[in-house]
Amino acid sequence: MASQDKPHILIIGAGLGGLVLAQALRKQGISFQVFERTSDSRFQGWAIGIHSIVDDLLEHFPSDMPPIDLTDIFLPLSLPAQMIFYGSNEVEPRYGVQDTGNKAVIRCNRQRLRSWLATNIHINFGSAATTLEEIPGNRVRVNFENGSSAIGDILVGADGVNSTIRQYLVQPDPVHVLPIATVVGEVVLSGNEFEKQLELGYSGYVAHDANSQDEGSGRIFVGLNSVNADGKSGNYYWSVSYIDPAASNLPHWTSYANKARRYELALEKTSHLKSEFTEIIRQTGVQGMSDIQMCLRELELQDLPTGKVTLLGDAAHCMTPFRGEGGVQAMRDALHLSKAITLIVKNTDGSNELNSVMGEYQKEMLSRGGTAVRLSRNEWTKVSQEERSSWGTRRSIIPSKKVILSEIPWAN
Repeated sequence: MASQDKPHILIIGAGLGGLVLAQALRKQGISFQVFERTSDSRFQGWAIGIHSIVDDLLEHFPSDMPPIDLTDIFLPLSLPAQMIFYGSNEVEPRYGVQDTGNKAVIRCNRQRLRSWLATNIHINFGSAATTLEEIPGNRVRVNFENGSSAIGDILVGADGVNSTIRQYLVQPDPVHVLPIATVVGEVVLSGNEFEKQLELGYSGYVAHDANSQDEGSGRIFVGLNSVNADGKSGNYYWSVSYIDPAASNLPHWTSYANKARRYELALEKTSHLKSEFTEIIRQTGVQGMSDIQMCLRELELQDLPTGKVTLLGDAAHCMTPFRGEGGVQAMRDALHLSKAITLIVKNTDGSNELNSVMGEYQKEMLSRGGTAVRLSRNEWTKVSQEERSSWGTRRSIIPSKKVILSEIPWAN
């Protein structure tokens, strides 16, 4: 460790995990820099469920953070986070997960969440890491594609599934591409069409026919990304996924197919489902097919070298989205790592202590992350919606409710 009161931390990646780590370090007064390879305007992804970690985030963040409720997809309306899982091609009974009203689960718009996490954080955009090197003084230097470099005492790879930092630590790269193909659509719905989607699931829903004998049949996920300011319309996204061995070999043909072909594929792969579950595809039409491509990948590391360089989030344990765990696991990694770094700061310095503390962090992170990877993978194969789980809890029966937009309360 450098001979200074507090180490300087280099965070590579300004996604959810990297920014959570930055906020936690900011509260502790620990020096850090955040580097992000892309520009500030890049697509951040769609909605994400934050569960089992909300109180921990607020506890570890500085007091100048705005209310986390500002990230809620339902604003300006007030509805509980709710995800429904239809596994028998029937509308009833409805199994799902729902916030109990205490904000233990918040369905966040990802762009709003990232902006919230970036509060009072300087991000060095356009800084794509290329190489790492250990330098005299027991420090580490990272070099960037733009010709700049940075020196720190601890370097954290929070740079996602294609992590440059992981490739420095682990060879060959162990990322596994799954044989699951996906196409995506986006549509704005209002009035009765908006109400019908909310009735199927406030935050969203998944529909598949567990009794289908066609291995190539697909399942649809539908999610609300945000409500517009008038409270009368919502921005939706949906994805249709199906087993295709060819999807393991990139690029899959859906990545270069035109919108019309991808639209036809979505209808074809969901033709076995009830019309209630697929009406949103028809409402989307050809022009609503998104050019954003989804490639489902997995990464489960058994161990990592211990030292000044470490990982968190998708860089260490990328998983499928079927349990809604990836973002939460990345944020939990960041909180645990901030505690480890704080411990190093408060105790006597020295490489032996650093190795011990970082080793404990990595052991817990890889074990927990690996479990989440396997559980998320198993969600795809479960045929009974009663057996499935998400947002850190088992599903229960959630009765259907008539939705009338004019009767939904507005947030305070």
